Amino acid sequence: MIVANSLTSKECAPSPSAKVEDCFMPLTALSRYSGLSVRTLRTYLSHPIGPLPYYRPGGKILVKRSEFDGWIARFKATEFSKGSAILAELLTDL
Repeated sequence: MIVANSLTSKECAPSPSAKVEDCFMPLTALSRYSGLSVRTLRTYLSHPIGPLPYYRPGGKILVKRSEFDGWIARFKATEFSKGSAILAELLTDL
């Protein structure tokens, strides 16, 4: 992920009542922050099981950074896939 300080103040303006590092980001800035494409982020906005929370003032889509971080944390991988486990085993044998 991109370090939050690399985003410009225009891309990540803190909300008046939020912590300094929390802000609302348009999808283009969120794409740079997360490494996901804008197209992928748009599909997650209407995901049937767990949609990405967003705000739409004046038609512009904004996502609060702290809400994105909480949302994406649900996708944390906890186990190696079978292929990753086999690869890890092969690499330890070298």
